[in-house]
Amino acid sequence: MKKLIILLAVLPLVLSSCLKDDKDAFGKTASERIREVQEGTEKALTGAANGWLMEYYPSATQEYGGIAIYMKFQNGTVTVTSEAGGAGKTAESLYSYDQDYGPTINFDTYNPYFHIYSEPNSGVGPTNTGMGGDSEFIIMSYAADKVVLRGKKTQNTIVLTPLPETAWNTMFGKYSADVTKMDNFRSYELVLNGKTYDISREVAAGYNSRYFSVVTENGTIPASFIYTQDTGLKFYEPLVVDGVSIEEMTWSGGMFTDEMSGARIQETVSNNKFTFAVSDIKATSVNVETTPTVANEYYYFDVVPSSAFASASDEEILYELMDGITSMNQLSLGKMMKTLTVDSDTEYIPCAFGLKIVNGWIYPITELAKGTAFMSGQGDPMSPEYQAWLGTWTVTSTSSEKSKQPITFDITLAKKVANTSYSLTGWDISVRRLTWAGTADFKATNNSFEIINGQELPYSDPNGTPYLIARGIAASGTYIVSGSYPALTGVMNSDGTASVSCYKGKFSDGEEFTVGTVGYFIDTGGSYGSYGPAAGFTSGDHPVGPFKMVKKSAAGAPAKAAALTNVNTVIRYHKLSDIPQINLSSFQIGINVKAAKLE
Repeated sequence: MKKLIILLAVLPLVLSSCLKDDKDAFGKTASERIREVQEGTEKALTGAANGWLMEYYPSATQEYGGIAIYMKFQNGTVTVTSEAGGAGKTAESLYSYDQDYGPTINFDTYNPYFHIYSEPNSGVGPTNTGMGGDSEFIIMSYAADKVVLRGKKTQNTIVLTPLPETAWNTMFGKYSADVTKMDNFRSYELVLNGKTYDISREVAAGYNSRYFSVVTENGTIPASFIYTQDTGLKFYEPLVVDGVSIEEMTWSGGMFTDEMSGARIQETVSNNKFTFAVSDIKATSVNVETTPTVANEYYYFDVVPSSAFASASDEEILYELMDGITSMNQLSLGKMMKTLTVDSDTEYIPCAFGLKIVNGWIYPITELAKGTAFMSGQGDPMSPEYQAWLGTWTVTSTSSEKSKQPITFDITLAKKVANTSYSLTGWDISVRRLTWAGTADFKATNNSFEIINGQELPYSDPNGTPYLIARGIAASGTYIVSGSYPALTGVMNSDGTASVSCYKGKFSDGEEFTVGTVGYFIDTGGSYGSYGPAAGFTSGDHPVGPFKMVKKSAAGAPAKAAALTNVNTVIRYHKLSDIPQINLSSFQIGINVKAAKLE
């Protein structure tokens, strides 16, 4: 006991001596050094007249690659432009300095163009995680021409460099256009030292990541990169293949090149050509035989309504067809005949395109090949009332779940069974809105259509069974509403417009609800998941009816996808076991399933 007391008595003297030695060794206390770094960083950041380019990497694994963010610092306020908003859009928020294992800079208040990469439900990445980025950073070094930070959560290195004296809108507009151009390969390969290596370009939770893997004889080599302001790309860490280290590549002549090593990343292109033979044409089916010129390359073929090409490019049609590929069984090698389902009295075009498969991911390697148009077999004659609904309509909601503002979108009603039902595409905001069709039933008695709730859709999804299900809005929240009933009912007005009413009912527990809209869901075996939003829509901001409909075009012209404004939303490929842009986590509002009480 006596020894213990003596040690405790001496301990303060030891600590005092250590602190004194620390100050003597560095000339300043730890707090003084931290304050000096903070003040120096602030002077550097506020000293750049036009702000800084931040090379931001979310996720500890850098699986999303790098994102360009413009920042201008002034007296605790930061102005931000990023790829989440695009050219011409800025937002202000606050920043401050603190210390945690060293001096830190923290972005304290929400900024939609910065915190979207760190917020838990951004629409990209897992729910409650998001892209996993940082909003607090340890200051590693500072200078007038470069500031280096380290993410507290990810430990990623984040580099800031001053922007030139050019208007942000001009610079970011050019950057976005360059990225769209450079990000537009259908498939990728690396050519180095006379060898060609396949590249598996990744899609992470619906985001076209700046991340890929080079496939070599000894395994795959991952690489995370960012597109540079000077048109090219720069790797987070050097890409080392076959003993050659590559740090940056320049976009030139439609490919990425490295002058030092001679390496290039280019698009994989095949010369495979296709011819089609159509036979046994019926009202609901047709036989199509497809013959490729390259027998050992995979390809996919189907028939597409001729009307689809009136409002969609060949490229868009190709990717819509590819979205439906989930299994190797759907692909063909050599000459192949298939019996395909068609609607009656409809003109179709046989289509095909070549594919390559890398690590289970599929990539188009040809243009869309088209055969000669043909008419499907004759069905029952259509009544004038039935025909009046055919075509593309612009739909406007009364409100929406998040913004509380009307949402406008286009739908298409195409013939399914004459005088009985329509094929419906475009309803709601899902990424599946134009690629998967539900059914709307025609009611001749009052010239209306009904969208019945709980439709099991005839599409393949490896994650579960897809359905078209109503979103019920009640006092206690928003729910998936099970049960079979007319969720939405459209009635033709005398002036040729239409009005759509929403079903009102009670849950099995007696609570009243009103259908807001219908959307695509996946039953994963006892629980439901949702798809992410299509381009041009906001995650979770579903329309809320009643709805107004105005005829936009005649029968057959399908709704066209909204223009892509975010350079990160163009998904060009997907894995055979995945659906692109799928988000199988629950809704941001924590949606649950309730059963409707039908009376």
